[in-house]
Amino acid sequence: AAQRRNAALQEKIENLRRVDPEKAAATEEKLSCFQKFKKDWNIPDPPHLEPETTEQLTFLRKRTDGDFDDLRLLGNMQPRPTVKLTLTEPFDLQKLMRDLMRKDTVHQLFQLGNDVEFLNDWEVRFKMPQGSKYGAKYGAKRGDVPNDKGGLSRQLLSKMWEQLHHIRVPLDEEDDSKTVPLFDFDSGYCWPTKDETLLHKLKKSPKEARKTVRLVGRAVGRIFLHAIGNRLLIKKDDENGKEKIEVERFTIAHHVVPNIIRRYIFQGIKPTSPFYHESHILEDLCDTAFSDAKKEDKKLIQYLENFLEIFSDSNEGTECERLRRAAEAYSIDGRSIVLDSILEGLTYNAKRDRYLLNPAMTASSIDKLFFAKHKISTSEIIPVLGVKYDEKQCLDTQHVVFDISETGKRQGHLVDILRDMEKEKDTFPADFLELVTGCRFLPQHEACITIEFNSKESKSDDSVPVAHTCTRELKLPGTAYGGDYMKLLRKIKYAMRDSLARGFNME
Repeated sequence: AAQRRNAALQEKIENLRRVDPEKAAATEEKLSCFQKFKKDWNIPDPPHLEPETTEQLTFLRKRTDGDFDDLRLLGNMQPRPTVKLTLTEPFDLQKLMRDLMRKDTVHQLFQLGNDVEFLNDWEVRFKMPQGSKYGAKYGAKRGDVPNDKGGLSRQLLSKMWEQLHHIRVPLDEEDDSKTVPLFDFDSGYCWPTKDETLLHKLKKSPKEARKTVRLVGRAVGRIFLHAIGNRLLIKKDDENGKEKIEVERFTIAHHVVPNIIRRYIFQGIKPTSPFYHESHILEDLCDTAFSDAKKEDKKLIQYLENFLEIFSDSNEGTECERLRRAAEAYSIDGRSIVLDSILEGLTYNAKRDRYLLNPAMTASSIDKLFFAKHKISTSEIIPVLGVKYDEKQCLDTQHVVFDISETGKRQGHLVDILRDMEKEKDTFPADFLELVTGCRFLPQHEACITIEFNSKESKSDDSVPVAHTCTRELKLPGTAYGGDYMKLLRKIKYAMRDSLARGFNME
C-alpha cells in the first residue's frame, strides 16, 4: 500500500514537472516533510485496509444495537419510559444546563442518578411564544406543538451539537456571569478544556473542581449516550400507500469531538493502546492539534518536535513509544477533569466498567456509523435524493423538475437549483438539509431524502413546498409548478427563508 501511494505521488510530481519544473520541485520538497518526519522517527505506515462494505457496516450496526438492547434489559427497561421535554424558542443549551438542578424534566432527560434507567425516549414539544401565528395555525394558541415523530428529537440533537462548544460551567448558581468553558473550540473541534485552565479559573482544588464540572460533563455524556444508544421508529408510506416502519439512528456532528478524544470516550482506547496505530495517532494530531501547520509545511516538523519535547515524559523507548506517550499526555491526561465527567455520563449506571463501543471497531467504521459527514455540499446531498411521483398529474412535467435516470443519475430543475444556489451562498446545502431533515449535517450511512409530488397535500400550483422533518420528505405540488425553473426557485427560497426565520420551532 505504501509503495502504491509513493508511486502515485511520484507520478503526480513528474506530470507537474513537464508543465512547471519550479513548482514541481517546490511541491516535492513540501510533500516530503510529513514523510520525512515519519521516516526520521521510524513511524511505520498503517496496514492497508479495504473500505468497509455496506454489509459489514450493517453487521456492526446490528451488533451494537444488540449490545444496547442487552444493557436495556440490565437496566430493567421494559418498557422504556418517555421523558416529555417542553422547550421554548429559541433553543439555548446553556440555559438547559443552568436548569439541571432546578427542573425535574431536565433531571430525567439526562438521568443524573446512579440507580435509574439510563436510556429514555425523548418526546420533544415546543411552547409557542405569545401571539405566535404559527401556534394558531397548528391548533395551539399558546400550547404545545404535538407529535414528535422523530423530526423534533433529531432537530433538538442537531441544535445541541451546534451549541456544544458554547457550554460553560457555572461557578455560582446565583450569578450566570461567572462561568468557565467546558470546551475549547480549536481547529474546528470541541477539545475538553485543559485541567490547568479549569483549576486556574475555578480557583479550587482538583477534587472540588471535579465536583463543579461533574454535573455539566455528565449531562454532555448523556447526550452522546442518547445519540448512539437510541433509535427512532419512523412511520412512512411505501410505493403502494401501505404504512411501513423504518429504523433510524441519530447522528453526531463531525466537529463535536476530535478523533483522538472520540476513540477514548467511546471505546476506552488511549494513544498508548495497541488498537491505535502510530501513524493514525500522528495523522489525528496533525489534523487537529497542528491544523495550522499543514502536512506540506516545513514548520510541521518543528511543531511535532516541540510537541514531543514538551509532552513526552522521558527519552526512554523508541520514537513511536515517545509519540504515544506524548499524545496521551496532551489529549487525555491533561484534560481528565472534563473527560472523566463525560465518561461517567456515557457509561451504564454511571459506573465506568463498560464502554459504549467495542475497542476492536475501526475508527473509520465508527465514523461512518455514528458521525455525520465532515463537510456538507450539494454533491453530497444529490446522491441521497429519492422520488415519489403523483400518478394523477402530468408525469413529464414532474420528471423535468426531478428525475432519476436508469443509471441512477439525479437530474432536473431541482438539482440545478441546488448547485446554482450553493455558488451563490455556501451555507445553502446546510440550510436545505435543515429545512427537510431538521439537521444541518448529513449522516454517512443510511441517509435518504424523498422528493414527493403530492397534489393532495399541495393542491394549488401556487403552494409552497412542504417539508416533513420526521420522514425527511420535501413535498411539491403534483403540477410541479408547470416545470418552471424560476417559479420553483422562488418557492424553495420562500420556504427556506420562512423556516430559518422561525428558528428551532419548525413544522
